[in-house]
Amino acid sequence: MPLTNAIHESLPYIDTEPSASERAAALALILAEASSEDTKDTTTTHPSLPDLAPQSFTPLLLSELTRIESQTPLTGITTTHYESQDAPSTTPDSDEKSPSTLLAWKSALQNAYTSQAYLEGRVANLGLLERYGKNAWLEGNRQLEDVLRGLERELEVRKGEIDGVVIERKRAQE
Repeated sequence: MPLTNAIHESLPYIDTEPSASERAAALALILAEASSEDTKDTTTTHPSLPDLAPQSFTPLLLSELTRIESQTPLTGITTTHYESQDAPSTTPDSDEKSPSTLLAWKSALQNAYTSQAYLEGRVANLGLLERYGKNAWLEGNRQLEDVLRGLERELEVRKGEIDGVVIERKRAQE
């Protein structure tokens, strides 16, 4: 069911001008509400709003919120493990003479293993996407359509409530 652009027309009638005493009473109520402590309480919401879902953050999200609060800049992901590695220059007996050459080879080998593991996972994920991706996409679309239908039902309920208020207001003016 597609969303339609429905515009609620304004009321075809005009409220009568309030008298001076009615205006003064309304202003007094507005000022009393604006100056009361109840307006500063942001925990109370409108009665027609549903209750908020309880918040439960994962430890990773909590650490990210802490990072944002401390205004620490975001550090990027190191991609050096995934880049092609050049073999260190060696001679047949260079690792015996220079231990740093042996360490360079170990580092290059570890990066090569990391690259291989990443590429194997990438190939596996692309295969899964090719095999099951279409069904997952269609299922996601179906779920979104269910959400849309629920929202459209709620919209119709709210429109009915608005129409009820409009009818009551019109009756009060007649």
